[in-house]
Amino acid sequence: MKFLKFLAPALLGLSLSCSSNRTVENLEGKWNVTDLEGMKITPSERTPYLGFNTAQSQMYGYTGCNRLTGALNAKSFVMGKINMARLASTRMLCPDSPYEAPFLQALGRVSRLRINNNHMWLSDSAGRTLITLTKE
Repeated sequence: MKFLKFLAPALLGLSLSCSSNRTVENLEGKWNVTDLEGMKITPSERTPYLGFNTAQSQMYGYTGCNRLTGALNAKSFVMGKINMARLASTRMLCPDSPYEAPFLQALGRVSRLRINNNHMWLSDSAGRTLITLTKE
């Protein structure tokens, strides 16, 4: 019985640390936007996406016109929080891009995220889903 008293906390700690690491590892790679505030997006070469390089603590992406880049705070991510307001963007003119303006506006309001397998949901502070992504 004494053995179980020590084993249970150890297993709990191990499972929490593994789930945190697994979550960060699941973030790695390219995620295509499939829904942008209710607008369904069919994958194409102009599909907006976000990408994450956890080894270098970097985020990157594409708005459907311009490229994005920024820093990734893995600790905040593990807690389900993320700030995308500081992403830098190239400034090419693309007047025919249907996604760029709504995507950038939505990213500026993102404060929370949730991942389940190959799906990611980015939401605002009220919990309203702004962007849904699928891992490539």
